[in-house]
Amino acid sequence: MDTGKTRSVPLIGHTAWVRCVAISPDGNYIVSGSYDKSIRMWDATTGKALGVPFQGHTDGINTIAISPDGNSIVSGSHDFMIRIWDVRRRQALGILLQGHTGAVSCVAVSPDGHRIVSTSMDSTIRVWEAGTHERFTTPFEMHSGGQIFSVAISPDGTRIVSGSADHMIRVWDAYTGKALVAPLQGHTDAILSVAISPNGNIIVSGSEDKTIRVWDMMTGRALSMPLQGHTNAVAAVAISPLADRTRIVSGSIDNIIRMRDALTGAALGMPLRGHSGAVRCVMVSLDGSLIISGSSDKTIRVWNAKTGEALGAPLQGHTDRVFAVAISPDGKRIVSGSGDKTVRLWDLATREALGTPFEGHTNQVRSVAISPDGNLIVSGSEDKTIRVWNAMTGKPSGAPLQGHTGAVWSVVISPDGKRIVSCSDDATIRVWDLEFFTQSQFFESPAIRFSSNPIHALCSPSSFLKGDLRTPVPLVPNEEGWIVGPDGRLLLWVPASLYPVVYVPNILATLNDVLEVDLSYFTHGEAWPKCRVHDSIPL
Repeated sequence: MDTGKTRSVPLIGHTAWVRCVAISPDGNYIVSGSYDKSIRMWDATTGKALGVPFQGHTDGINTIAISPDGNSIVSGSHDFMIRIWDVRRRQALGILLQGHTGAVSCVAVSPDGHRIVSTSMDSTIRVWEAGTHERFTTPFEMHSGGQIFSVAISPDGTRIVSGSADHMIRVWDAYTGKALVAPLQGHTDAILSVAISPNGNIIVSGSEDKTIRVWDMMTGRALSMPLQGHTNAVAAVAISPLADRTRIVSGSIDNIIRMRDALTGAALGMPLRGHSGAVRCVMVSLDGSLIISGSSDKTIRVWNAKTGEALGAPLQGHTDRVFAVAISPDGKRIVSGSGDKTVRLWDLATREALGTPFEGHTNQVRSVAISPDGNLIVSGSEDKTIRVWNAMTGKPSGAPLQGHTGAVWSVVISPDGKRIVSCSDDATIRVWDLEFFTQSQFFESPAIRFSSNPIHALCSPSSFLKGDLRTPVPLVPNEEGWIVGPDGRLLLWVPASLYPVVYVPNILATLNDVLEVDLSYFTHGEAWPKCRVHDSIPL
């Protein structure tokens, strides 16, 4: 690694392209998977093949992983199957993990060796018990009608509610992905928005069928007849807790905002008029005193939630439709997302934009959310990505979250600030770990990281001894493709063709689930011989 020289001749044996490789924890052998449907083992020192190929899959091998003890190999294939192989006996254990309905794209084994995690082109993630080989959790099942337009998280963070183009609402366990009740049925067209009451007992939905419905969270039962009044699709709903009653706020393509009593369905006051285009989003402040709305007229408006009176002039600055708004926990700032591909931050008191637009998305921003501590902003876009931003600087926190294969319609943050939930045009709901981005704020200048834990940043020895982990580290590959670390050490060689996959500014990352850098057994400097049990080839 220090010189970049090739250590052996190419390992030849596969008869089709090699899709994946892995190195055993002790560094003694290499495992490869190929589209010739076989898995091969190689001596890492000599490069010689170890035994005959592992055969059993009926299609190409996409992914392999090795157990922490080095005794088992797990493989995932285009045949939809996962297989487990015995390393010592060089044969399959006869165990076939079935359940995916699409090609298995990635497998991983937990550090304790007890669980196997797999992802698939069927848009699901599955967790298996390595001992019993039973599925540990079920994936979030897809809505039958494709696009999922809206998600919400219950106040206690245990339930996720989603609304879809299949006219149905579903309630899921936020940790297992299991459906908790039967689908909520009653709307006659796509569900565009869902919201949950502050006490977690009520779900409110808005639909293209021009109606609003109110549901019991625990039973899924409709609590009233459809609430009518809008003359076009209901694009957004929100719930406002006030001292005297709980209000439903709805925004519609008919340019109007309406308020209703959540329990009786009775209209509260006159419709809120002012927007000259479709109302795409509505939000209620935490104290229930303000309503914020965004519209196709490219503006954001602020309303008195009790009287319905417009407060001040509209907020102007976006150059396209405003699809999403959110209010900071302290009630002082508004965040908006627009068809102009930007996210903006506004001062609620002055109605002025704060700083320049947050730029990075390559298509319309359809949803925004703010973390409970107000430090992070999350946005979802039609470019199929989710971005996390530093609310103070407007700069991205890490690389875009990639995984959805369709437009991201809605993003929300769990009450504890640890997870992001997103839904997409690809008919899936995904849950992401937001703590990675929270921890990444530890660094004020570039550093190289290979995990979400800041202590794994690479810095110069002198800086480490001083306790200063913020020393800048050059991250741009040199002319030969080497990532150069502190004190000029060569860390990794990255082919130019893979730069878009594994390299983003300030962070080495894997953006497309195609590569994992495991540094569990990594060392450098004078201790490098400890990586190997056998004699090493001189470098």
